[in-house]
Amino acid sequence: MRHLWTLLFVFLLAFPAAAQEEMVPAEYRGKIRELRIWKLTDRLNITDEQSGPFFSMLNKHLDEMDKLREERKQLFQTLKKREKEMSASELTTLSSQLIALEQQMLDSRATYLKSAQKLLTPSQYAALLVFDSEFYHEFVRKMERGKNKRSGTDAK
Repeated sequence: MRHLWTLLFVFLLAFPAAAQEEMVPAEYRGKIRELRIWKLTDRLNITDEQSGPFFSMLNKHLDEMDKLREERKQLFQTLKKREKEMSASELTTLSSQLIALEQQMLDSRATYLKSAQKLLTPSQYAALLVFDSEFYHEFVRKMERGKNKRSGTDAK
């Protein structure tokens, strides 16, 4: 019984991230990525010397994260499709796969940040560390404002 609660807890932790991916239609993800890179470039004030190595490293990281998110999405689709008929061992296997993917995502981010720290100045690195959180909070606020305007409930 305790094992099932642990599995449920893992799924509940991972579910919001999977749900967020579905909030943004696939055709907009490339544009959001471009906007993110543009804003990051502006925020970090990247020099010409830093530009090539930094964006090569960033694009490699983003591509790897996209691949891992797609794998995670497939696993969640499997879970959603078969949740009522899965045996405990199937659920354990799926849970282990999800945990491994989450760990790979963390490892990828850690590797990217360690490499970025070697390339950027301390103030650029500090800005990088807070950038994603600020970007996504701003993005969500703008999406909510747009949704409110479309529905006629422009809450401020």
